[in-house]
Amino acid sequence: LLRVMTTQHTDAAPAADLTHRQRTIIIVGLMTGLMLAALDTAISQLGEPLKGAVTAALSDSITTTFYFATFVMVAAFIVAVFMREVALRTTTNGHSTTAPTQEPA
Repeated sequence: LLRVMTTQHTDAAPAADLTHRQRTIIIVGLMTGLMLAALDTAISQLGEPLKGAVTAALSDSITTTFYFATFVMVAAFIVAVFMREVALRTTTNGHSTTAPTQEPA
């Protein structure tokens, strides 16, 4: 499938210009889509009581994950707001990056 995608001619950049990271992202996206399709097929073939239980369990686990991720994001934002800025460098190519100070006359 990836070979078919890369051999088609489009107005976009040719496949030879894709970086390793871009190819990896495409492959991971295709694999994720295939896994979700397989999961949907497997769930739809279950009996009704088991199908409801699996769907409820999956929904609850995804909801819990998003609640936890929301808490982590809020905590990270609060930490970032109160974090002190530390200069990593005070010179650039031998020149100071701080504004020149004027001495009192």
